[in-house]
Amino acid sequence: MNINNEVGPNESPAVNPSTTRLQRLYEHFRRRRFIWIVFFIIFILIIITILTITITANKTKRERKALKITTLATTAEIKETTTIPTTTTVTTTTTTTTTTITTTRTTTTTTTTTTTKTTTTTTTTTTTTTTTTTTFTSEQLLTTIISDNNTKWKQDAITVAGGHGRGNQLNQLNQPRGIYVDDDDHSIYIADTGNHRIVRWELGASNGEIVAGEKGQGRGIDQLNLPIDVILDKEKKYIIICDRDNWRVIQWSRENSDTPQVLIRPIPCYGLAMDNNGVLYISDSSRHQVIRWQEGDKDGTVIAGGNQRGNNFNQFNEPQYIFVDGYSSIYVADNLNNRVMKWMKDAAEGVLAAPGHVYDENTNSLSRPIGVIVDHVATTAEIKETTTITTTTTTTTTTTTTTTTTTTTTTTTTTTTTTTTTTTTTTTITSTTTTTTTTTFTSEQLLTTIINDNNTKWNQDAITVAGGHGRGNQLNQLNQPRGIYVDDDDHSIYIADTGNHRIVRWELGASNGEIVVGEKGQGISIDQLSEPIDVILDKEKKYIIICDYRNFRVIRWSRQNSHAPQVLMRPVFCFGLARDNNGAIYTSDFNRHQVMRWQEGDIYPGMGTLIAGGHQSGNHFNQLNRPQYIFIDEYGSSYVADNLNNRVMKWMKDAAEGVLAAPGHVYDENTNSLSRPIGVIVDHVGNIYVTNEGSHRITRWSPNVTEGITVVGEQYGSGPTPAMYSQDLSFDQQNNLYVVDTNNDRIQQFIVDGN
Repeated sequence: MNINNEVGPNESPAVNPSTTRLQRLYEHFRRRRFIWIVFFIIFILIIITILTITITANKTKRERKALKITTLATTAEIKETTTIPTTTTVTTTTTTTTTTITTTRTTTTTTTTTTTKTTTTTTTTTTTTTTTTTTFTSEQLLTTIISDNNTKWKQDAITVAGGHGRGNQLNQLNQPRGIYVDDDDHSIYIADTGNHRIVRWELGASNGEIVAGEKGQGRGIDQLNLPIDVILDKEKKYIIICDRDNWRVIQWSRENSDTPQVLIRPIPCYGLAMDNNGVLYISDSSRHQVIRWQEGDKDGTVIAGGNQRGNNFNQFNEPQYIFVDGYSSIYVADNLNNRVMKWMKDAAEGVLAAPGHVYDENTNSLSRPIGVIVDHVATTAEIKETTTITTTTTTTTTTTTTTTTTTTTTTTTTTTTTTTTTTTTTTTITSTTTTTTTTTFTSEQLLTTIINDNNTKWNQDAITVAGGHGRGNQLNQLNQPRGIYVDDDDHSIYIADTGNHRIVRWELGASNGEIVVGEKGQGISIDQLSEPIDVILDKEKKYIIICDYRNFRVIRWSRQNSHAPQVLMRPVFCFGLARDNNGAIYTSDFNRHQVMRWQEGDIYPGMGTLIAGGHQSGNHFNQLNRPQYIFIDEYGSSYVADNLNNRVMKWMKDAAEGVLAAPGHVYDENTNSLSRPIGVIVDHVGNIYVTNEGSHRITRWSPNVTEGITVVGEQYGSGPTPAMYSQDLSFDQQNNLYVVDTNNDRIQQFIVDGN
């Protein structure tokens, strides 16, 4: 009989009571061996997984610790500390307290000798430190650069675009400059400078495609001229281009759905960058500054540099490409200073991010840096902020003797308050000797000294010396004249006859003037003018210098017609002109809210150097708001009619900000406050004479006063006395006052009162 020993799927195995426990256990595993094998494999995998996770976690922890150590070592040199001391002093003595407030406008030299005897000093200090560290992102702020100090790159490069010789075919480039890497579509955008186009090149492709500039070199809205950098505004789907030789920043639609749009003009741009908020940053290599522009802006805002060429920490020397981090700090390749500068947001000056010194070819020193980008390690080092609070308790017995000798040049205002009491403080005996030297100013053209004083008066019945025969273009007429220049040598005045697009010379006593510039009428040619707004003479070199307002240029004409006209500065929204004793020419740029200086031999002809303002429109002392006419004294200080701030500002030579020369406040028609000042001139004692657009009168402001006095004009009208919407003004050697009466198309002379 055959017995079936197999167990069915729903049956339990038969148990032989005679078998041992070990046999039964073996039989149990044997019959279910597949299940146990699977279970064992799963168990082994779990063990391996746990070990892997543990090893990875330990490695990550070690890397983070190493990165932290590297970061702390880097930040140690950038640490900034603000200390707030609180001091308690216990002393018994007799006290003389002297408070002196001195306002000076030049250099002060002070020699101080101090003898101090101190006994019994106990100091307790408590310090609390708070540190914040941040991380920057890549050039386009779309991804973090994860390089560290140990990152290396293969030295065998791969050509991903171009490389087929210089040319304009789709597989060629011609002196490319700027690039933008777009990781989303694995392509790069190239400023193909020599071909006047922007090319998009997919990684791995043999050819690129033209995305801007298909119509070749030109000045049209759909053309480019030596584009030097390119970035993307991916959110708004725009290509933004530094169109270098067209002096503009322009944006093109990536989908060709919109006409190209000029964002900023004129600007000799070089590098571009954009922050997380869509704000655009542009380096201006010729004006040595960086501009910030955002939607709704017209001209942009100077945020770094702009203090003429130099190597101070508030200056650049031909800035090139730039990088902007997540906190809107900018890194600038400061080319001719051989350094990289970092400017924090809203900072007045930068800090040295990569040192500048004489280039040594045997070291890794910088040599005219051009491109710059920052990874996360360097960024962390730069942004560390530390606040320290220190509390100090001191018990001191002190006797101090101080002798101070101060020599001051220019006007000084001193207020002294002395109180004698018995108290717990320090006794100080101070002896101060102050010598003040008065500066003598010259006239607008620095050819004669204005000898007015605070009591000088002028006859209120004006004499019309030019125009006055109605508005027109005849030789006895003017059309909305603006600027004037009084030439005492030949007893004549030069007039910017704005509405007639010409410069007229008018001899005193003559019934007609003569056209000296602008005979060919309005135009943009080199021998034409368009709304000239000011004029001065370079008598030494026999030139007439003109602010050619609507042609955005300052142009020079020979007085003897022996030379072709020459453009000195372009583009510039010039308004007023002046010239110093060294022949340097100054012009106010009312649209950029700044004053520029130009002189022979400038490295960048046509650009000039920023000497005042340039920090967007505003009412701070380093800002201007629509500056109009200007005056330069013999020390190179500039006086600026700061129109919309209702004030006159004085900027000393090479100063970072101005000082208030005539106060600005809300205009009151019942007082002699300033109302949109236009013209300005200064006499030898520092009196400032101002034409007021809103008040139709000339006011005089003596030094250190808060209110001026009216010297000419009271009411509105076309009679002999009122200066209706007067513009420029000047004096002759006899102190007679000349005022441009624009809306009455005439020049008025006010004779000085000899009584």
